[in-house]
Amino acid sequence: MTKNKLKTSGEKKEREVRLVSLIKKLKSLKKSISKKGEVAPTGCNLIKYKISQNKKLYNYYKLQGYEPIFETLDGKKKTRYRYLGTAGSEAYIEGVMQVTLRRIIDEIDEMINSVEDSLLEVSFDTEITLDPSYFIEEDKP
Repeated sequence: MTKNKLKTSGEKKEREVRLVSLIKKLKSLKKSISKKGEVAPTGCNLIKYKISQNKKLYNYYKLQGYEPIFETLDGKKKTRYRYLGTAGSEAYIEGVMQVTLRRIIDEIDEMINSVEDSLLEVSFDTEITLDPSYFIEEDKP
């Protein structure tokens, strides 16, 4: 085993521990954010639309999913939309908060996946060290 390998094996364990700790922190953060209120379903967006009535334009908002995810009023079917009304209404405020929490959780999920990939790279020595000749002058670290 080379001197470089010995140094790396000690560092490797420390890096693995730090990465596992980071994953736990991110999962804990995700859990605490989920408790802050109702979270919009995955793939749900806030949509603004206009309605013309009596020669006036009115702005309304709705939550829209990629597929039917919201219960209809009669509870027999599902729809892609949940109507929120006008800006500033209670339903609108709740919808904005739900979508905001969803996006924060989605970002945390992406970070968890990225850190888990990094952990696998560190654990199984699949990190790649590029040959210095690979870099062009302005790219050199």
